[in-house]
Parts: sequence; structure tokens; C-alpha cells
Amino acid sequence: IVLFAALGGERPTLRALVALGVALAGVGLIVGVDVPAGISLVGTLALTGAAVSWALYTVLGRRLARDTPLLTTLFWSLLIGGAAALPLAAPAWPSLDQMRHYSPTLWLEILYLSVIAMALAFFLWNYGFAHLPSDVGAVFGLFQPLVGVALAVTLLGERLTPLAAVGAAGILAGAALAGLGGGKREPVATK
Repeated sequence: IVLFAALGGERPTLRALVALGVALAGVGLIVGVDVPAGISLVGTLALTGAAVSWALYTVLGRRLARDTPLLTTLFWSLLIGGAAALPLAAPAWPSLDQMRHYSPTLWLEILYLSVIAMALAFFLWNYGFAHLPSDVGAVFGLFQPLVGVALAVTLLGERLTPLAAVGAAGILAGAALAGLGGGKREPVATK
């Protein structure tokens, strides 16, 4: 929201700020506030850099949506991002011989990560931000921990703690409050 206000010229509404606060409190309850001893400074800096990069991507992607077709922006983002990651990935790249021994399950997992978790997720994220006010979209971005908990409970059989349940309710309440809107605001016009 801060980056949208600074770079995108959008001012958040009071309702959206309250909704964001409620949803963030919900996220805090889900993920907890314990800081394990010996936490990695490098890991913390890497995740902070990732969060800032993702926020910038979202702001700039919304701005690009005004002038560029969404699929064009997505194509170039993934192509250039993949090329930029190549030097970092190259030292760990498997040989062709190793890849020949990959199981069909592993190839399906790679395909899922490439098509669903990357391309489709990026498309849906950019589409959503192009059609919602940024402050409302930011609240919906907090659904990630909620979905993670739901999948952990459903697929892994993990137990939903009462605190996590209250946190989930907070995220849903924040999203509902943000979705109510205060009045009609125009989304970004996209091509």
C-alpha cells in the first residue's frame, strides 16, 4: 500500500487500512510471533528482499497493465526473470543424464510448478490487481498464509490450532471489510 501510494499515486482509504490491519493481525496469529534462536540473518534479508521485490513487481505490473496487454507483460516478466535467475541456478543445474532418470512424478511436479504455481498464479495476481483498487488487492494478498494453513490441515492432516482459527477469521474479516469498499473507484484500464 505504501509503494502504491508513493509510486502509483493511489491513496488508500481508511476502510482499506483498517481491513489491512485486521488481516495482518490474522496473519500474525496464524504464523506466530516466535523468533527462533539462531535465526539466519542471510535468510531474513533474503525474504525481506523478496517481499520488497514482489511489492515493486506488483506496483510496476499494475502500471504496465495500463499500456500493455496482460499476457505480454506476463510473458516478458517470466522470460526475463528466468534469464536473470539462470546464472544463480547454473551451478546446481542437473546433467542431461540425471534428468533422464527423473520419475514421471517429478516431471509432473516441475510442470505444475512452472504452469500453475508460476504462470497461472502470476496471471491471476496481475489480473486481480488490474481490476481492484490496490489497497483492496493488498488485503487479498494476505490469503497466502490462510491457504497454506487450509492445505496443511486438508492434505497433511495437521491440526488447526484455536489461535490459527482466530487468525483465519481475521484474514477473512479483513478481506470482507476491504471488499465492501467505500464507494465506487475505477480499476486500472487494461488492454
